[in-house]
Amino acid sequence: MAYGTFTLTGTFNTPAGDPHTGNVKVVPSVALRDAAGKVVMAGPVTATLVDGAFTLTLPAADATLQPQPHGFTVIPRLHSAGLPSVAFPAPAPGATVDVADLATSVVAVPVGAVAATTTDLGLIDTRVTSLETARVALDTDGVPYLSL
Repeated sequence: MAYGTFTLTGTFNTPAGDPHTGNVKVVPSVALRDAAGKVVMAGPVTATLVDGAFTLTLPAADATLQPQPHGFTVIPRLHSAGLPSVAFPAPAPGATVDVADLATSVVAVPVGAVAATTTDLGLIDTRVTSLETARVALDTDGVPYLSL
């Protein structure tokens, strides 16, 4: 089944106007599945800068993808400079997003759901309870130790 996409672009130049070298890593906020349950994007994609620029096609905020909402984090990995990552929500299908526009705006990024089984929750609860009940005691020679 087809799903909507958007285009993410960006150009990275030095203060002198020369193109940066390196790459850009784009990480989805969650693993995305189509209506049939097929994973369409589960991990990061990397675009190598060509003359300081990149273009990627990514899954948009499309009703056929789950879960919704979703977003992405762009991590510039430049050879001669360090830039902060920027997160943004997935736009509508057909949109073009420039990283330069993201860096100057403040947006909320959806956080993906965390799946945990009842067993996972039980183990977490047991561990938290044991940490809450831990006590520091003194050994017979006065040296503190953790008593469970």
